[in-house]
Amino acid sequence: MIEKPTRNHWSFIVINILKNLKEFFIFILMIFIIKYNIYLIIVFSLFIIINSIVKWKNSVFYVKENMLVFKEGIFSKSKQEIPFHKISTVNIDKNFIDRILKTCTVKVDSGSAVAGESDFEIKVKYDLGDKIRQTVLSHSNNGDEKEEDIKINYKHVISIKEIIIYSLTKSKIAWAFGIFFIISKYIDNVKRLVPVFMKSRISQKMNMNEVFNKLSLSGVYLVLLIISVYVFISVIFCIFEIIKLYNFSLEYKEENINIKYGMISKKEYSIPVKKINALRYKQNFFQKKFKIYSLEAISIGYGDESNEQAIVYPMVTEKFQIELLENVLPEFKFYGEIQRAPKRSISKFIFKSTAILFAILVPLYFKVSIVSKGLKIVLFFAVLLLNFIRGYLNYSNTSLGVDKKNILVSCGSIKKVTTLIKQDRVQSITKTQNIFQRYSSVVSYKIDIYSNSFGEVVNINNMDENTYKVLYKNLIF
Repeated sequence: MIEKPTRNHWSFIVINILKNLKEFFIFILMIFIIKYNIYLIIVFSLFIIINSIVKWKNSVFYVKENMLVFKEGIFSKSKQEIPFHKISTVNIDKNFIDRILKTCTVKVDSGSAVAGESDFEIKVKYDLGDKIRQTVLSHSNNGDEKEEDIKINYKHVISIKEIIIYSLTKSKIAWAFGIFFIISKYIDNVKRLVPVFMKSRISQKMNMNEVFNKLSLSGVYLVLLIISVYVFISVIFCIFEIIKLYNFSLEYKEENINIKYGMISKKEYSIPVKKINALRYKQNFFQKKFKIYSLEAISIGYGDESNEQAIVYPMVTEKFQIELLENVLPEFKFYGEIQRAPKRSISKFIFKSTAILFAILVPLYFKVSIVSKGLKIVLFFAVLLLNFIRGYLNYSNTSLGVDKKNILVSCGSIKKVTTLIKQDRVQSITKTQNIFQRYSSVVSYKIDIYSNSFGEVVNINNMDENTYKVLYKNLIF
C-alpha cells in the first residue's frame, strides 16, 4: 500500500493558500490602506498561490519496510521516516469541506515532534486515510502482543441524554455573570433612552426613571435575571455540545481505542492502549454531586494541539467506569490504599492564597471610593470566605495512592482532578518541603509523566511526610 511516492489531495493547495492569506492578512491590509497598491497585492497573492502549488508538488509520502516516509521542501529538502511501532496516535480530521470532497487530514504523532505539533500531516481521500490508519495500528502492536492474549471488542456510543446532562453539569457561572453585567450596562442605557423616545406617549404621572430604579434595586429582579441568563447560556451550551459530541463513540478493537465524534466537523482518533501513559478524571462541583466526570487520556500526540481535548469519554458514571476498566483498560485498575492529606495541613491549603488576597484587597479597600464603606467590608469578607471554602475543598480533594502498577493522585478545589499514572511511564518524582511544611511534617510531590507535551506534571501538596515510605516501597523503577 502506497509503496510509490504519493502527493496530497489537490485540496491541500487551497487550504495552504487560505492559511497563508490568514497569516499575512495584516500585511496585505496595511499595503491596501497605506499604499493602496492593488498591483502589489495581486503580485503577493500570486506568490502565495504559486508557492502553495510548488509545496504540494514537492511533498510526498509512502510506506517502506513498516515505516511511514514523508518528504517535503522546495530549496531545503527534508525526509522523515517513522517506524510503525513508534507511532503513538493516528488522528483523522474531517471538516465540512472534507465531508463534501470525501477527504480527510491524517495526523501522525510519535513523540519526536515539538510539543503542540504532529510529526506530519497529509491530506488524502478518506478511504486511503483509513487504510493508512489501519495499517499503522495493525503493525504498532506487533512484538508486544502474546498469542494467549484475548482480544476483546467493545463499543459504547453516547446518547443525546448523556450529552445534555454533561452540558448542564459543566460550570457556566462565570459566563452567566459576564453576560449579566453586559445586560445590566445595556439596561442603564435603556433607562436614559426610554424617556426620550416615549415621553409623548407615557402619562406625565409615570416616572420611568423611578420605575427602572426600583426594578434595578429589586433583589427578585436580580435573581430572575441571573437565572434567565444562566438558562439561556445552558441552552446554547447544550446545542453546542450536541453538535460537537454528536454520535460520540468509543470502540476497543485489536488493542486500539478508536474515538469518533462530531456533527459538522468530524474527529477520529486511534490510540494503541499500550501507548496510554495515564488517565485523567475531571469532575467539577456539580458533577461531583451527580457522581459523574469526564475521562481524558495522557498519550503522546493526543490533546497536544491547540483547542484539542484528549477526551476518552465526556460523561463517565461509576458503573461505566467499572465496565470500561474491565473491558478496555484493565491495566489501570487500582488496588492500592489511598492516603488523604492530614488535618494539620488544612491551614497550608488556605494560608498562601489568603496572604495573596490580603495583599490585593487591602490597598483596594482604601483606594476604591465608588462604593460605600459598608459594601466594601461585605465584599472583602465575602471574598475571604470564598477563599476559605476553596482551600478546604482543595484539602478534602487531595489524596495519594500507589500500588504495584499505578500511582493515583487527586487534587483541585472547585474542579477535582484525579490522575491515574502507569508507574513505568513516570520519568521522575520530586519531593519538596518548605520551612512551613517542615513545621507541620508535610511534603509536596511533583510527578513528571513521560510525554512530548510541556506541562505534563502532576503536583500534589501537603501530604504527610511518611507517605514517601509507602510511595517508594511500591515503586517499580
